[in-house]
Amino acid sequence: MWDTLGLDGVADEAAIRKAYAARLRVWRPDTHPLEFSQLREAYEAALDWARREASSPPPAQVDAAGAELEFADTQPADEGLSSATPTPTPTPEAERPYAAAQALIAQLARDFSESGEAAGVDTLHRQFEAVSQGTVDARLEWETVLLHSLLTADTPPPALLFEADRLLRWTPRLPELARTFGDNAVQRLRLLLDMACECIYARHFSPNRWHARLFGAAPARWFGATATVAGAAQTAEYWRGLCQAAGLEKMLQYLDARCLRRISGRMLLSCDVLFAAVLALWACVLVQDYYAAQRQSVLVFAGWTAAAFLLALPLPLLGRWTWRSPAMTRFRGWWSWLANVPKVVTLIVVPILFVAALVAAMGENPLPVRVAGLSVIGVAFAGAAIAVGIALWRVLRWCERVACLPWLWVLRVWGNLRFKHVVEQLGAPPTLAQQLRNLPLAARRSWTDARARRLQARQRAAAAPKPAASGGSVNWWWIIVFIAVMNALARLGR
Repeated sequence: MWDTLGLDGVADEAAIRKAYAARLRVWRPDTHPLEFSQLREAYEAALDWARREASSPPPAQVDAAGAELEFADTQPADEGLSSATPTPTPTPEAERPYAAAQALIAQLARDFSESGEAAGVDTLHRQFEAVSQGTVDARLEWETVLLHSLLTADTPPPALLFEADRLLRWTPRLPELARTFGDNAVQRLRLLLDMACECIYARHFSPNRWHARLFGAAPARWFGATATVAGAAQTAEYWRGLCQAAGLEKMLQYLDARCLRRISGRMLLSCDVLFAAVLALWACVLVQDYYAAQRQSVLVFAGWTAAAFLLALPLPLLGRWTWRSPAMTRFRGWWSWLANVPKVVTLIVVPILFVAALVAAMGENPLPVRVAGLSVIGVAFAGAAIAVGIALWRVLRWCERVACLPWLWVLRVWGNLRFKHVVEQLGAPPTLAQQLRNLPLAARRSWTDARARRLQARQRAAAAPKPAASGGSVNWWWIIVFIAVMNALARLGR
C-alpha cells in the first residue's frame, strides 16, 4: 500500500493525498488503467487506515473515559441523567468533501427541477469548473455522487446526462468505471447515455421536425410527410425499447402524447394527398367523354374534379380512425376465430358462397332470397373496392418513400455530422463544403448505426417473453359454416 503511493512509512491524510496527486500525474486512467486501479485501491486503503487512526483516542484518554464512566455510575439518578446527555459530534474532516459533493448535486437537482434545463446545465458547468480547480479528491467525490444520483434516479434528465458525458468523458471511460462501480451499473449507464444522445439529437440536431415534436420541443401538426412521420414512429419505438431495457418506464413521459397520437395515423399524410389526386384524376378520365358530349364548360369540369379530390382526401384518415376505433377492435376480436380456418377451406368456401349469391340474385327467386343474394354481392364488391384502395394507397406510399429517401438520407447524414462535432467538442459545426467532403464516411457510419439499431431491436424482440401457444384445440366454426353453405346450395338447386 505505502510502496504503491511512494511513501516510506505511515503518513497522515495530507501526505497521502499529496502522494496520490503526484502519482496520478504519471499513472493516468486513460493511459495506464491497471496501474491507476492499483493506485486507487492503495489510496483508499491508506485513507481508511489514516481515518481510523485519527478517530481512535490515545490510551490515556481511554483510561480517563473509563474512570469518568465509573464515576457516573456512582452518582445519583438526576446527576447520572444530566451527565449522560449526548452532545452533538462534529462532522469528521474526512467526510467533508463527500458532504460538499452531496450539497452540490442537491443544488444541481433543484436547479433542474425548478429553473429548467438551461439553468441546470449552467449550474453543472459552474460546478465542474469549481471542482476542477480544487483537489483531485474533491472532483472524484463530486463525480461519484453525480454518477450515483443519475444511476439511481427514476427519470434522469437527458440534458444533464448529455452534458455530464461531454464534460467528464464517461463514454471512453466505461471500462474504468466498470472496475469501480461494476458491470451492471456501467450497462445501465450505457443505456442512459444512448437515451440522452437520442433525445438531444431529436430535439436540436435532427433535420426531421417530427423528431423535435415527438419530444415536445415543437407543437404537433395535423399534416406531415409520410417518410418523416414514419421516421418519428421508428424513433418512438426505439425509445420504448431503450426504456424497457433500462427498466425506466417513467422515461416514456418524455414522449409527447399528442404527437404519439398524430404519428399513429390520426393525421393527414402526404400519401393521402397523392391518393386523393389519383382518385380525382381517375374520376376525370371517367367523366371526360360525358362532359365532352354535353359540351359543359371547363369551370364545371374543374369544379367536379375539385369536389372529387376533397371527397377522396379524408378517406385514408377516416379508414385509419375506423380501424382503430373501439367498435372495430371488438369486432376484430369477435371474428378472430377466422384466423384458425384453414386456407384451403377459405379458398373453397368463398367462391362457393359468391356463386350461391349470384344464383340467389336471379329474377325467378323469391324477393327475400334475391335481397340476401344482392346483399352478399354488394358486400363482396365493397370489400374488393376497399382492398383495391388500400393497395393503391400502399403503392403510392412506397413510391413516395423511394422518391424522398435520398434527400432524407442526406439530411440525416448532415445532422449526424453536426451532432458528432458537438459530442466530440470539435468546435464550430462543419461548413457545407466540409459536409460534402466527409459525406461518404458519414454515410457509411450512419448506415452502420442504423443496421446496429435494427439488430438490437430484433434481439430485444427475440428475448421478450412470448405468449403461451394454444393447445391445438379443433375449431368447429368453419365446419358449421361449410355445412350451412352446402345446405343453402342444395335448397337453391331444388
